[in-house]
This record gives sequence, structure tokens and C-alpha cells, in this order.
Amino acid sequence: MIINTNAEQRKILRKKIRQQRRALSPQNQSCASKKLQYQLLKIINKNQHRFKNKLIRIGTYKAGDGEISTAYFEKKTSSRRIEFLFPIIQKNKTLYFGKKIRNKFPRSNMYKIPEPLKEQQTHVNDLDILLLPLVAATRKGTRLGMGGGFYDRTLARIKKPGPLLIGIAHDLQIISDIPEEPWDKPINYIATDKQIIICRS
Repeated sequence: MIINTNAEQRKILRKKIRQQRRALSPQNQSCASKKLQYQLLKIINKNQHRFKNKLIRIGTYKAGDGEISTAYFEKKTSSRRIEFLFPIIQKNKTLYFGKKIRNKFPRSNMYKIPEPLKEQQTHVNDLDILLLPLVAATRKGTRLGMGGGFYDRTLARIKKPGPLLIGIAHDLQIISDIPEEPWDKPINYIATDKQIIICRS
């Protein structure tokens, strides 16, 4: 059978890479998360001119399905002027972002993913940085997500200048080619446990 559509190729890639990242041991996951924090700190320090010494609002995520965790980064920056907000799924399948309550998620959404309450939720345009969990990505910044389109719809609502967009992945998730779709939005950086890839300045 000849695979001749972007959607079919992306589906095959998604399944393959998800299996690979789920196969990582808990020890490898923990080590990768610890290394990721330093890459993210480098990016923040390089872009300090964007934040002008204000409170930095970062949209992040709760890792699952073998995703690399930002937990160590959150702990490392607890003494800095940084606020972390997590996705809240809207009825139109876009994402807003909100804070934990006493460091906990008070509810789970329809997909059984823990999330903040919708009161005082924040629009993506009001974030300074958005960390995007990736299934796979290329060095030029073409990304492959889980297939639900939540981040695609959310990124489409961004107005310039918008937040700094940083894709997050294990290094094994960086691949040579991903079929592009017209709605793919370019990101600024990709941070892995081993490297920082600059996609656009």
C-alpha cells in the first residue's frame, strides 16, 4: 500500500514516536527532565530583554504518555519571578491557561487530564512563554502533536508579538522530516534534554 497523504504519514510517525518515548525508563525520564531545566533557563536568560524584569507567565503542561516533564524546571525557578499556568480545554477546543490551587489540580477534564479551574483563566496572548509538548519535530521547527488540534487552534489565535513559543521534546523525538500542513505555525525554539534548536529568532 502506498502512503500518499500527509495525514496518513503523520499518523504513522505519531504512533512510532509515542511508542519510543513511552519505552523510556523512569530513570531516563527523570534524568531527561533534570537536563531540560538547564536548556530552558538558557533560553529565558537569552531573552530577558523581552520580559523587562517583570513577572514571567509561562504556559506549561502536565506530562503524560512519555512526554518529557517540566517539573524540575518548575522547581528550579520557584524562587524567581515566574508563574506557571496549565492548559484548560475550552468548548471550542482551544486552550486557556490557569494556575494550580495550593500546588494541586482541583479537577480533571473530559479526557481525565488534571487541569485548573476556569475562574481567572488566562488567554494565550497574555502569556510570556508557551511550552508546547511535542510528539516529534524537525530542526526547522515543523512540529507534530497528539493529533487533537488543541494547540493548533490556540496558536492560530495568537496576535503579535505573542508569547515566545518553545517546543519541548526528548532528543529522540527530533527527526529529519515531518509532512507539513498549511495551519502549522512556526515556533521560536525547541528544547530537548540534550540541545536547544533555534527555529526562528
